[in-house]
Amino acid sequence: MPARKVRDWWSSFPDWWERWACEGIRVKSRMQSRPKSQILPTIRGRVRVSDTVHDGLERLILMGALEPGLRLLEAEIADRYGTSRTPVREALKRLSAQGLIRADPVRGVVVRGISERELDEVLSICEVLDGLAARLSAAKLSSSDLAEFHEIMEGMEASVRTARWEAACGFDTAFHKLLSAVGGNSPLRSVSEQLIQSVHRFSIGVAVDPGRLTAILSEHEEIVRALASRDGDHAEQVARHHASRTREFWANRNLMNSMRQDA
Repeated sequence: MPARKVRDWWSSFPDWWERWACEGIRVKSRMQSRPKSQILPTIRGRVRVSDTVHDGLERLILMGALEPGLRLLEAEIADRYGTSRTPVREALKRLSAQGLIRADPVRGVVVRGISERELDEVLSICEVLDGLAARLSAAKLSSSDLAEFHEIMEGMEASVRTARWEAACGFDTAFHKLLSAVGGNSPLRSVSEQLIQSVHRFSIGVAVDPGRLTAILSEHEEIVRALASRDGDHAEQVARHHASRTREFWANRNLMNSMRQDA
């Protein structure tokens, strides 16, 4: 890929970052409008440079700004963050361990895609884990947790109403992260969040289907009602149904795409 093309995706960085942060997802930009001396931490307790690079690249990949197959050049990344290549290498190692990038023997480091089969397998696991998370959360839900669920749902509803699709997907991800956290099971939360990251890159595909977005809002409301009633069995049932519907959506979407290609 030409160097100019690689630089193009950096040019969209501020726009993606601003749109993500302004929706109240509590994502703070440490990069915008700051001199390099402020970007590079030198005092103990500040975020490491490799963390800054990792978090920025991770967010761009998960938001779809960096598409599967895109080549990532250490020199370009280091220049954008005003640092040396060492922190960049550390960040890339972490992203590789997360399954977000891979090493291509010819092209070098590229953003990793996901096959239809792998996506279906991930969603089938999410179905089980979401159900378990809902069951556990029903027993431990606090008033502040309930308020946070409602805040997320209101944000997503407002985003859908005003056609802010990326923001809607961000609120959907926040909903599922909260669901995995409320139950208090750390291993479940860790595994769930890793899978949520895998799925989030494809959430924007849901945004082009207003009918599915409306259904997601309704399904989220049903999950929260079950949690509020402390009914673990019902909470697990509706959470699994929600994940199953998402899996069906992608299966049908992939089938239709295959039919168009064969036509």
